[in-house]
Amino acid sequence: MTDFQRVLERYGFDALFRGHPDAIYAFDVEGNFVAGNDSLSELTGYSREELLTLNFLPLVAPDLQEHTEEQFRAACNGTAQRYRSIGVSKNGRRFHVDVTNLPLRDETGEVVAVMGIARDITEFVMAVDSLAVHSSISQVSSRVARVAGWSIDLQNRELRSSDELFELIGTTPAHAPSLNESLEYYDEPYRSRVAQALRRCEEEGLAINLEVEVKTMRGERLRAQLMAAAVRGDAGRVVRIDGVLQDVTDWARERETYTEIQHRVADTIGQLAVPLYIIGRDWRLSFVNRAGCELVAMREDELIGYAITDVFSAQANEAFQRVSWRAMNRDEVGTATAYLDRFQRWMEVTAYPIRDGILLTASDVTSRIETQVEFEQAARRAQYLARMLGLAKDAMIIHELRGGISYWNPAAENLYGWSSAQVVSKNPVDFLYHDLSCVNQAVATVLRDGYWAGEIEQRTRSGALVTVDARWQLVRGDDGEPDAIFEVNTDVTERNREISSRARNQRMESLGTLAGGIAHDLNNIFTPIIMSLELLLGRETDESKRELLTSMERNVNRGADMVRQVLHFARGVEGTRAAFSPAQVLQEVMQFCQEVLPKNIVVVTDDSPGLPSVVGDVTQIMQVIVNLVTNARDAMPNGGRLTLRASLKNLDGKAVQPSLKTLNGDFVVFEVSDTGIGMDQETLGKIFEPFFTTKDVGRGTGLGLSTSRAIVRSHGGVMDVESLPGFGTRFDLYLPASRNATISSPLESDRVRTSEQVNQKRVLVVDDEESILMLLREVMSAEGFSYLLARDGCEALNLATERDSDVDLVITDLNMPRMDGVALVKELHERKPELPVIVMSGLATDAATAERLEMSGARFLAKPFTVSQLLNVVDEVLGGH
Repeated sequence: MTDFQRVLERYGFDALFRGHPDAIYAFDVEGNFVAGNDSLSELTGYSREELLTLNFLPLVAPDLQEHTEEQFRAACNGTAQRYRSIGVSKNGRRFHVDVTNLPLRDETGEVVAVMGIARDITEFVMAVDSLAVHSSISQVSSRVARVAGWSIDLQNRELRSSDELFELIGTTPAHAPSLNESLEYYDEPYRSRVAQALRRCEEEGLAINLEVEVKTMRGERLRAQLMAAAVRGDAGRVVRIDGVLQDVTDWARERETYTEIQHRVADTIGQLAVPLYIIGRDWRLSFVNRAGCELVAMREDELIGYAITDVFSAQANEAFQRVSWRAMNRDEVGTATAYLDRFQRWMEVTAYPIRDGILLTASDVTSRIETQVEFEQAARRAQYLARMLGLAKDAMIIHELRGGISYWNPAAENLYGWSSAQVVSKNPVDFLYHDLSCVNQAVATVLRDGYWAGEIEQRTRSGALVTVDARWQLVRGDDGEPDAIFEVNTDVTERNREISSRARNQRMESLGTLAGGIAHDLNNIFTPIIMSLELLLGRETDESKRELLTSMERNVNRGADMVRQVLHFARGVEGTRAAFSPAQVLQEVMQFCQEVLPKNIVVVTDDSPGLPSVVGDVTQIMQVIVNLVTNARDAMPNGGRLTLRASLKNLDGKAVQPSLKTLNGDFVVFEVSDTGIGMDQETLGKIFEPFFTTKDVGRGTGLGLSTSRAIVRSHGGVMDVESLPGFGTRFDLYLPASRNATISSPLESDRVRTSEQVNQKRVLVVDDEESILMLLREVMSAEGFSYLLARDGCEALNLATERDSDVDLVITDLNMPRMDGVALVKELHERKPELPVIVMSGLATDAATAERLEMSGARFLAKPFTVSQLLNVVDEVLGGH
């Protein structure tokens, strides 16, 4: 199937192309056939397969090949052409055709082919020729009239004569003279006049009307009237001269005979189906046949004597008058087409020059014009459709079931990476899919139901996998059988990743809320236990009991650490923030590695000199990096290389990795990479989910990476990971750099309490947990403070109001019934701004709560805490007041 045929079939023109009664064809710019319908094969005698091997010139009569080629070249140059020509069929039969050639352009406007329509007008031309010959010979066929007819075929230079001519000159058909010999029957100066008239008639188409003297073979000299007219072919050139030689000695008899013949010819012309009009030089109708009357819906007596401009509309007159004037004044054959409002039809008129006027033939071409207009409109719609498909953002593919890919739009090129030329005629199953079971199932559904929609995974030219939202439609051929699948594929890879990420974040948020609630309750449980153990250890002297209490304290602290880890994952607990050096962090991590890593793991460390500091909780950051180092160790059971590196990167929010697209500015990047077993994509998608672990039972809680990411996020950074099975894993921690922060030394944890700080100091303790309330009372009493106890915010506010001057410090829980710690701090701050407050909580504070507490001057203390930690905070607060 050629490209031309494929275009016709795709846009629905194939039926029109095949079924049109006229011959329709297409040439390439070299004149070779690229397409042709059945009507063309019937006209030429060649099959369509034979035509596709031919050039058009051998099918044209030799004397018209040059003219036909000129018309073809004009169409190649972009100008539509219409002309008449003579063709030669396979068996040598000559036929006359009315030809229209139209240039076909590609998307750039360049002419790439010529499409044409050839209408067989052989019968019409034969009828006209027969009429011309009949009128020239019939006018002299009567012996009574003494008129002899003759005709010169200029192609063969052959003279044909009627029997009357032989009788006039006294010879027989057996001794018929040739064209040159016929001039010998004229003496000078008639011989020169006749030769010159014949030459002008042939070259210029001028009619001949000469009075001459003819010598007969009997020795007689006849006075005769020589009359002739030029007959032009389809190319407009004179191909024949028809004439008569009339003996004017018997003029009256000749006139009667001529009149009788004229009536016979008129009767013959009147029976022709082609509308005919004869216009005199006064531009009035002198003859019209029956078909001509029917065409304009007027009688013959209404038309005869009318000016031609009165018959046709003004729109038609301009076109018709132009060709009529040239036929009348220049002896040129011309054709014009115009729309007649009066009849609401398209008419085509051809003007032929004749003696004393012109002959007009008319035909109704409405059907042909409408077909041409419909074809042009359909072609424009096809161009618009092709342009729209080219601009579409979805990948559009036509997959022919027996011929591979036939259409591949620009969006498909952008999505998959292959150009249209690289995939045409290829089966997409061979290169676009890695899971053949899925695509085979989809194709089977399309063939069964006519349509399939769903998501499917495909491979790009680079080897990357993309997920597309596919809508596939079955296309059937004219026979109703499945012919092709039209695919519309939308890339949803990023959308699915975002949906998956949102779902994962929602799960983590839900788990965080649950974990936060559990951690709050556990911290309230651990706080009195830790403080009680500390008090008991301080009072116990029995070594065995001290060992037991120490073991209990160690396990309780381990549980508290686990709760703290859960809080890190759930809320991103903020510890003490200060500027620290990335190099110092790497140095401490190296010391850790030397203590815990086996000898078969080589540690490589590198930090760029002059790195800016990072503001954050150095203990938490150390916890994250140590956790990554531990995971790397477990991923290299047979040894390997561990790389620790710190560097500076500037991000502009346009990074390739999706995780980095929200970051702007300078970031210190801590890299922890290993050469271990690595992870596949499915595992990578789950590693940050809480309680997910790849380790054996008992070797991991599944909270390490989720907690680490929460810590990094609470510092305004992100954690990025890359991994391939068998090639190891790389984690990058992006933390905001701080060039102006000053690195401070750690504070001493123990402080010495003076007697002035304790003497006459009264503490108001507020907590809804009875165990914590009683334990804090015991601690405060043991340390020499006086105290007041309240079980909620309302009770505490009343006590502080009633004994306002006696309260020096308030220690309150954050979450309590009736009035929580935030509301209590706000009320106390408004009534006595200088009163110090310590707020305890088993939950991390969110940004809004922390801001309100800070504005009220309160100090936050996270549960669980030891007695020493509590007293240090108390000393700091009272020392500042």
